[in-house]
Amino acid sequence: MPPAPNPSAVGVVIPYYQRRAGLLARAVASALEQEDAVFVVVVDDGSPLPARDELVTLPEAARAHVKLIEQKNAGVAAARNAALDAIPETIEWIAFLDSDDAWRPGHLANARAALRQGADLYFADHKREGANLSRFAECGIDANAGEKLPEGKNLYRFTGDLFATVLRKSPVGTSTVVFRRSLAPDLRFRRELFGAEDTMFWLTLAHHGAQSAFSLEEEADYGWGVNIFAGAGWGSPTSLRLLVNVAAFHRMVPEIFPLPPDLAAWNANWRRQVRRDFALSFLHLLRQRKKIDWRSAWRFLRAEPALLADLAAAPLRRGR
Repeated sequence: MPPAPNPSAVGVVIPYYQRRAGLLARAVASALEQEDAVFVVVVDDGSPLPARDELVTLPEAARAHVKLIEQKNAGVAAARNAALDAIPETIEWIAFLDSDDAWRPGHLANARAALRQGADLYFADHKREGANLSRFAECGIDANAGEKLPEGKNLYRFTGDLFATVLRKSPVGTSTVVFRRSLAPDLRFRRELFGAEDTMFWLTLAHHGAQSAFSLEEEADYGWGVNIFAGAGWGSPTSLRLLVNVAAFHRMVPEIFPLPPDLAAWNANWRRQVRRDFALSFLHLLRQRKKIDWRSAWRFLRAEPALLADLAAAPLRRGR
């Protein structure tokens, strides 16, 4: 049995479902190699490649700082929630790390510096393997988005509207986030969302009044592990399932949060755009005689009955 975790350690949440060997060991090692003490919780969410087989490759001394939970497949939100439940309440700072990503040295040191200077939520720049631009570059986040903090490497206090920024185009990468648990100790990821459960989590923290800080340093390397929406480009069979979840997210936002008029209008417009995209993808698959996810189509239609009008108008907009 591993020793009781140090209360000053950072709790690290790692959901795990992979088919490629080596990814989890790399992720866990990147956490254990940080300057700061960590208590890592890995939740094996019914992975085809068992987490046990990965963790056994780590040195025994390293494994003493890792807790493994094994459960039937329930999705990434449920896996993260199980990890949050397993981290002792005495641990105040919680970090997220997906199993196909890895932290760069100094990530937690920078996060601690930000939290010591009053931040409740910390995030950093990052880039996915093979990408030309970092996420901050894609979202227009630079030094002008904040005030320089005296301590830490390239640290800034975010001075914009965090809620609006995350909703419109989130620069927050899950594997760079560290947050102050006491701000919302009972907050958990919404299991009914797939692919936007993390964005909803950040929105909720912002709604709770989270003060945020960010680093312009790229502090995580994003990999390409198992992704339920891999290959979900426009007109692909997987695109319908993705759009079902995007639409669900935009329906839920105004139900959960009071939106100012500009954000309410933006969200409603985006929801209409998702309906149009669904209609066009569906018709493309139909015309090309490709596989159609009828379950997703039915789910979308039940939740968004205005889809029928979009289906009728779609050929006219495309002139075919």
